[in-house]
Amino acid sequence: MNSGTNGPVYAIVRDQYTIDLMGALSLLGRFELGMALPITSHHSAPSVSLPPRYPRGVHTTDVGDLRLVPKLQLLSTSVGLRLGVAVPLLLPTSGGKEFLGRDDIAVFPRLLGEWTQTGGVRVLTNVGVNFQPRKQLYNLNVGNELAYGLGAEVPFQLGKHQLAAEATLVGAIGLQETDPEECPLELLASLKHRLTNGFEVHLGGGPGITHGYGTPSFRLFVGLLWTGNGARFHRPRRAAPAPSSS
Repeated sequence: MNSGTNGPVYAIVRDQYTIDLMGALSLLGRFELGMALPITSHHSAPSVSLPPRYPRGVHTTDVGDLRLVPKLQLLSTSVGLRLGVAVPLLLPTSGGKEFLGRDDIAVFPRLLGEWTQTGGVRVLTNVGVNFQPRKQLYNLNVGNELAYGLGAEVPFQLGKHQLAAEATLVGAIGLQETDPEECPLELLASLKHRLTNGFEVHLGGGPGITHGYGTPSFRLFVGLLWTGNGARFHRPRRAAPAPSSS
């Protein structure tokens, strides 16, 4: 981070494309076990914009870190309020190479909240701590963090089409380092189209609000979701920051 302009000095990862393969199984109506595996391709800026430590840049396509996400619903009320917990576990299947992921196990416990209004309007929130080994790269120091997310969904109908507008704000603050590069914050908005009772498509994007690690200038995404019978406990979607370990 350039202290004068508050912008990045090096574009080690200039552009990134990721496919996330995700699935979740609901058990007994209160427990859910999810899994996500990213496949990422990214590239560096031209060599003139690279630091001496990475003279050839980073150009790779490979598997990232496997994420296991167990969730438990703790409370469900008649007024549409639900509370739960999630304990995402990141396994270093990338081996920490080429900025694809980390080389240590990390755990991200979360308290989840959801309120659903009659008519389908939903507000979601989560707060927790990212427990992860401390890593340093130039002036970036990443360790344990306070993480948070806030999301909303407003359904509506356009002709025969069932749609929903969604928005998510997600971020983190370092517990030891709180400079701008240690405080990622991102805003995402999307439009959801329910094609059938169990199949949905999402299209959206949004800007990075800070210059925190892993925060893009702008992110675009498309998602396909199939849901079978069974209860689901939702939480705000989080586009996880890119790994910071070298």
